[in-house]
Amino acid sequence: DNYIFNYEYIDNTTSETKAYIWAEAEVSSVFNSKIKEMKIYITVACHKNYMKLNTNIISGIGGNRRDNLVRFIDKVLNENTEYGIGTLKLETVKTLSSSNTHFTMREMCYSVPDFNIKENIDASGIR
Repeated sequence: DNYIFNYEYIDNTTSETKAYIWAEAEVSSVFNSKIKEMKIYITVACHKNYMKLNTNIISGIGGNRRDNLVRFIDKVLNENTEYGIGTLKLETVKTLSSSNTHFTMREMCYSVPDFNIKENIDASGIR
């Protein structure tokens, strides 16, 4: 309860130099009672003092911690079909502002284009 929430949140008093990752699903459009458009949002927040990579521990990777987390998360998720909801397709990556000025955030938005494809639904209508 101190560190994991079911919503995107960093308390203004949080000063631990860590990175946080949230995943949220959204029904972005409802076409009818059976067909919906789904989006998956992955948000990465990183404390500003934790952005620099320790080259003694992590070698051969440039950039900062937040952007590398985004890159590796995308490497796992983009075009992947192993999660039982269809292919995840990256649509956007954007920088977000945080109410906690110690953190910097990036959000990836994935569409699930074959979420409602008939071949993915069994006879009962359940995936």
